[in-house]
Amino acid sequence: MANPYIRLEHIHKAYGDTPVIDDLNLSVNKRERLIMLGPSGCGKSTTLRMIAGLEPVTSGDLYFGDRRVNDLAAGDRNISMVFQDYALYPHMTVEKNISYALRINKVHREEINRRVKTVISILQLNSLEQRFPRDLSGGQRQRVALARAIAKQSPIFLLDEPLSNLDAQMRISARKQLLHIHRLYHQTFIYVTHDQVEAMTLADRIALMNHGILQMLDTPYNIYHHPANVFAATFIGTPASNILSVQYQNATLRFKEAELPVESYWRTLIESSGCTRFLLGIRPEHIQTSKMEKPGSLTGVVDHMEEYGNDTGLIFQFEGIEMTAISDRRDWSSGEKFFFNFNQKNMYLFDEATSNAIGYPSD
Repeated sequence: MANPYIRLEHIHKAYGDTPVIDDLNLSVNKRERLIMLGPSGCGKSTTLRMIAGLEPVTSGDLYFGDRRVNDLAAGDRNISMVFQDYALYPHMTVEKNISYALRINKVHREEINRRVKTVISILQLNSLEQRFPRDLSGGQRQRVALARAIAKQSPIFLLDEPLSNLDAQMRISARKQLLHIHRLYHQTFIYVTHDQVEAMTLADRIALMNHGILQMLDTPYNIYHHPANVFAATFIGTPASNILSVQYQNATLRFKEAELPVESYWRTLIESSGCTRFLLGIRPEHIQTSKMEKPGSLTGVVDHMEEYGNDTGLIFQFEGIEMTAISDRRDWSSGEKFFFNFNQKNMYLFDEATSNAIGYPSD
């Protein structure tokens, strides 16, 4: 990445003897929307707080541009931050909450009024200026917290799960507002969430973390279609990818008693990997199900179904493994034998020993 705006180089974070972040190397471009995604406890919020200066770095180097900021106080980093709990001042009106940081920093009164008026309009807070936080809904408090951060006009905008307290419809609306804000002000966004939908819809790139380790850093498209490891394949996507243990022999993948002849575009990768045992991943939406056998079909047995609205999740057994397929039909019966296929261009192969992808055939 050319001239990254924020750089984390060999960052370690520990609380006493308990490691939280392990050798994190991460670069963020100016004006980029980077989403830090992962399960609870993976270290994403801790990383954000280190960038903000709210947590000290145990070891490693943190840069804003060419300046090392490890020891720079949070108040001197020129950042805006939105927290999960909004952190509004309960004794201040909406207007006072939004303008507080500007008043503390002695911004000229006319400029304060201009900025406050602008963000109130953007976030549709008109008529709420003189209300207190206790008189607002959760969605309104979230918008006030965003307005306060935007009004600072800092070049770096940090967001720590700011939408997690909102209902589904409010989250959709808030995501649109965030994209609108970014188009207007072009801040560098670093956004923490455990919600993959938020990550996929908001990100220029996603930093996927687990157990304090960066698992993958790439575009939403590549994380979905070319996962770097089993964790990336199973964390992204609902329902999660099916993962099967297979053995490669004589141009064939073997699942216990079943066999799948391998297409030529995979054979080169498999044979150059030096591996014979793999984990095969296939997403439920890429499995085609049928009551009629087709060339190359594998055989499954229906367990039960799950309703997803437009589609049905078909839960079935294959060679002793529970799998899920997305089906557009609902006339399945428990215990029924059926057939399934998938295009091998949609499958993933991971080295069973490391769980890392062996690569992907070129288009």
